[in-house]
Amino acid sequence: MSVIDIAKQAPTLGKRMLRLLLTPRTVGLSWPEKASISPTWKATLAWALSFSALAFGLYRLIGGVDVTEALLGAPGISAHSVATAASHAAPSVQGYGCGLRTAVGMNFSTGNLKAPQDVQFNMGACWMTMNNVVPSSLVGKIAATLLLTIYGISGALCIYPAARLVRSNVRVRALASLIVLFMATIWVAGTIFIIMMTTVLNNILHLSSLQFLISYLAGSILLFGLFIRAFWGAFRALLGVNRMKFLLISLISWILSFVVAPIAGPLVYGVVMLQPWLDTLL
Repeated sequence: MSVIDIAKQAPTLGKRMLRLLLTPRTVGLSWPEKASISPTWKATLAWALSFSALAFGLYRLIGGVDVTEALLGAPGISAHSVATAASHAAPSVQGYGCGLRTAVGMNFSTGNLKAPQDVQFNMGACWMTMNNVVPSSLVGKIAATLLLTIYGISGALCIYPAARLVRSNVRVRALASLIVLFMATIWVAGTIFIIMMTTVLNNILHLSSLQFLISYLAGSILLFGLFIRAFWGAFRALLGVNRMKFLLISLISWILSFVVAPIAGPLVYGVVMLQPWLDTLL
């Protein structure tokens, strides 16, 4: 997606994402009627990923280093040796499990996103750990789109049956598209947060080690709270249920993740293994 295309869709998608964060209930109430309106979920993901690439590219152009290098150079964060994808062994599954926990997304074992390391892919109650993964390689347009799509479909497969059990009339298409918008919003907001925090705390204020870590942690907690509020307000309004039913849906969805995650796991594994060829061929 070109810079011009990003700029053209910024008013529509940017406004939609901002409304999801600030007035999530309003978005959820109006979503069933607007789920099929352009841009589609594919365009939404493409825009979010292109925006992220553009933002990080501009940071590197202006600052002379990428955000990862700037963050690693911040006080209190040790920089590990940077390794390229060609210099480490092929990724492999180190472990898989399920338990009394819930999480969505990826956890990295080190702060250096360019170094091969253990990466944990969380899918509700289950997780899959792969070693020798370079996290920065997964933010390419093709790999990231596929991963976000897998997570979006998996989320819909968990939530939709649970919603039907409590007699919610939500359409699966509307549910899946709102999940995609929610994930794209997290991606864009996370990009802006990382760049702003790195620029302000490290490049402008030059905080000490302790001040930097406390400020970054506080900002992360506030951002996470904003995401939780957006999820609660938008999805509860979309499903048209009260608080108790929404909590019940959340519980049933978590239980269903025991079934869905083992299906999604191999797909995630395939994306990680094929990433070098995906970006080359596509």
